[in-house]
Amino acid sequence: MRAAYVLVLLVATLSGLVPVALADELVVDDADPGVLTTGSWQASTSTPGFYGDGYLFHAVGGGNASVRWPFPSDAASGRYRVFARWTGGANRASTAVYEVTAAGGTTKMTLDQRTGGGKWRELGNFAFGPGQGDGVVLSAHADGAVIADAVAWVGPLNADEPEHSVELGELSGTTRFHRAVDAGDEPWRLDPVEAARADTALLGFDAHDSMQLVKASEGSALVRAQHAGTGYDISLIQPARLGPTGVWVVVAVKRGVRR
Repeated sequence: MRAAYVLVLLVATLSGLVPVALADELVVDDADPGVLTTGSWQASTSTPGFYGDGYLFHAVGGGNASVRWPFPSDAASGRYRVFARWTGGANRASTAVYEVTAAGGTTKMTLDQRTGGGKWRELGNFAFGPGQGDGVVLSAHADGAVIADAVAWVGPLNADEPEHSVELGELSGTTRFHRAVDAGDEPWRLDPVEAARADTALLGFDAHDSMQLVKASEGSALVRAQHAGTGYDISLIQPARLGPTGVWVVVAVKRGVRR
C-alpha cells in the first residue's frame, strides 16, 4: 500500500523546546491501491477541496456500495487519531456512515457531508495494529451523494502527549498547493490566517476559533489562535515562493497560556 508519511514532532507544553515523541501522519487516499471499493463509484474532480488528485462519488441510493481504507500494513501498532475528508455540497448526504474497526471493535458514526468539505474531520482516537483487519469503511447507503476522499491516521500517540502541541513537517504538498493557486483554486492559501485555519483543522481547530495575524515578513508568519480557552502560536512559512503569490504552510503549533 502507498501511504503518505508526514513527520509530526510533538513538543513539550511547558518549555516549548523539548521534543517528547515522534508520530506519523499516514494519509491513505481513495486512489491508493490498498483501498477497496464495492458497488459503483465514479472518480471526480468537480468540487474543489479534495486530497490528492480527486475523490470518489456515489449518487443517492447506494445499496451495499462502500469504500474501505485499511490501516497501513507497514505502520506501527498503537493508538491513533483518525480523520476523514470529503468535498461538501448541497447534494451531499447528511447521513454518511463511517465505521472504524480497531482493537476495541467497530465504532459507527453518522456525519453530514453537506458541510465541512475540504477539511479534515476527526472520527476519534483508536488503537490499531497491522494485519488485523483494522481500518475505516464508508457506506454509500445514505440520503444523498456520498463522497469518499481520504483517511488519515495520526500517531502512534503516548498517553501523556499534549493535545494540539505539534510541529508539522508537511511540505510535500507545496507543489500541489502552488499549482492549485496558480489555476485560481484555493486562493485562501495566499493568506497566512486562512492557511493556518485550514491546516490546523486536522488538529481539531474549527471555524469558530479566533485567529489573528501577529507578524508576517520575509516568508514567515505568526498567527495567534484561541481554542477551547487556550492560546496557541501557529508558525507558517512560504516554502517555495516569497511574496503575494507564494502559498503559506503551517510548520509549528505550540500551546500558549490557558485563559
